[in-house]
Formats: sequence, C-alpha cells, structure tokens
Amino acid sequence: MVLSLGVFRYQQVAYLAREGARYASTHGAQYRSDMRLAPGDPATWTQEIRDQAILPQTAALDPNNLDVTATWSAGDNRANAAEDDDEFRTTIDNAVTVTVSYQWIPELFLAGPLTLRSTATMPMAH
Repeated sequence: MVLSLGVFRYQQVAYLAREGARYASTHGAQYRSDMRLAPGDPATWTQEIRDQAILPQTAALDPNNLDVTATWSAGDNRANAAEDDDEFRTTIDNAVTVTVSYQWIPELFLAGPLTLRSTATMPMAH
C-alpha cells in the first residue's frame, strides 16, 4: 500500500513538472508584454510558475514540501527567435527546464524522507 502511494506521488511530481514547463513555455516575455506585466526576473518567473501552474494542480501533496526550480537555456524567457547576421540567418533556441522536488515521508514511517524529483524541458513559444 505504501509503495503504491509512493508511485502515485512520483507520478504527480512528474505531471507537475510537465505542467510547469508547459506554462513557462507559453508565458514568456511576449506574453508578459501583451498582458502589460513587468518584465520580471528568473525568481519572479519561477514563483509565477509555482503559483499559477503547479500549486493549483497538486492533490495529496503538502505544498510546504514542494520545491520548484526553473532555468532558461538562453538565460531569459524570450521565445525562440531568428537573428540576422552578416551572411546567415541563425536561430536562437531557448528552452525552459522546470524541476519539481517533493520531500515525501512514507505513511508508515518505513523510511526517512525520500526526495521525489522530476524534470521537464520545453522550447519557448510565442
């Protein structure tokens, strides 16, 4: 029974990482500009991912034991774009990676706290 609960919680952590990455990929710099929001910084963007995409989807998880990190491969939250240089048109790829970690203490206290972790990566979109 406890093992089944652990598998359920891991599946939920994996789902939350995917949902966070989906949200982050579509709520980047262009979205913030269109909605007249401040540009923000990585800490602000990560908190928004946690508050808007991950916390509303949690079920049977204690939000106090949930940790969310987000990183952008290009260092910002701009969508993939093309740049013209002197001779070639190059594409700047930017992807967001969201990692969700959860400290789980099994219900029968058979083991100490276990860290369930999942990561999802998606390209930034307009």
